[in-house]
Amino acid sequence: MVENLYWFGRYCERCDAAARLLRVALGRFGDNVPGDDDERARPVVLGLLRHAGILAGPEPTDTELSNALRGAITDDSQPGLASSLRQIADRLDGQGRLEKAAQ
Repeated sequence: MVENLYWFGRYCERCDAAARLLRVALGRFGDNVPGDDDERARPVVLGLLRHAGILAGPEPTDTELSNALRGAITDDSQPGLASSLRQIADRLDGQGRLEKAAQ
């Protein structure tokens, strides 16, 4: 039981970290207003997104960045929020708790 709680907590922490990172990235790059501090913050946020596995490769275009952020939120086959939520659901389902919670 304790081990299950440990892993559940780890998955929740990953989910929280992914959500915070995506919130910052969307806040920085969602409006694309030139001349604000986004140009100084861009390399730092992109580096964090690469470290999290959300981005790969060289400097993304705005379209590539938008697609990567959207995928991290909605596609559970990519690293990010959706995959973290999927891990939590799989962990709960593996314990038989998801079916009980749905009833």
